[in-house]
Amino acid sequence: MKRIPTFVLLGAVPLVWGMNFHLARYCVQHLPPNTVGSIRFIIATLLLLPLFLALERPKWPSLKPHLVAMAVVGATGVFGYNYLFFKAMQTTSPTNASLLLAFNPLATLLLSTLWLKKEARPLQWVGVTLGMAGVLLIVTRGELQALLGMKISYGEILLLLVALSFAFANIIVRKYLQSVSSLATSTVSTIVGTLLLLAVAWFEPHPAVPFTATPLSVWLALFFMTMGGSIIGYIAWNHSVAKVGAEKAALFMNLTPFYTVLIALCMGQPVELLQLLGGGCIVSGIVMANLQLKRKAAKPMQVSSS
Repeated sequence: MKRIPTFVLLGAVPLVWGMNFHLARYCVQHLPPNTVGSIRFIIATLLLLPLFLALERPKWPSLKPHLVAMAVVGATGVFGYNYLFFKAMQTTSPTNASLLLAFNPLATLLLSTLWLKKEARPLQWVGVTLGMAGVLLIVTRGELQALLGMKISYGEILLLLVALSFAFANIIVRKYLQSVSSLATSTVSTIVGTLLLLAVAWFEPHPAVPFTATPLSVWLALFFMTMGGSIIGYIAWNHSVAKVGAEKAALFMNLTPFYTVLIALCMGQPVELLQLLGGGCIVSGIVMANLQLKRKAAKPMQVSSS
């Protein structure tokens, strides 16, 4: 993973997550949402743990100072994100969900500015705004009524907490876990998130599910969601956040709805021109913000070499 450019990883992870929206919708047609989430992260834990032990052979003294931070990432970025998301989807529409989850880059930038004392440059704010405008075009199809008619419900409040949970996890990775491998962070946080999901599932009523009657395609979709989104995706994302910063990486999350539209197009679902224009705004916003940061970063190097 170290040989892959960071921005390639940041562009690829939202593609996997965009695909997971389609796979998740297919899975919940056959299994309860909480069951899908729990099974997904049980598989992730069973695959990540032996991989982590075999490749890194961790020692307790090296992990102990970072356990609290990794546990917080698991509680917020894994458990908080997934539990609140599935709860919210029971009472809100996909349009409102997509719109409110697009709050994450702004939430990350705000937390980074307040907590990490990062300077938010003007063009970076323009990039975030342009990216969010692109998301608005995609999820509202350019209709102002979709925004004016929005009423904040219990589910939508949960979605705002989802965005804040993931933003908080990004900040923790950047502030406390830069020296820890992405595989270690992903493994420990996934274990913590899985245990919390199972603990909550234990006390929540679930309908009896005939697993033997579940189609094989559902299990294959769950496995792909786990490998792509929960294992490779989380490792690549945590690696990238530690390298480039939470506020910079969060901009790439706006690619997720854009990729979701492209996947829908490939599946033969109708896609409007405004949705493609929205994707263009998203990409432009990411490029604009990162060009500004790159230009500012290059200036001290020129001074020191002269």
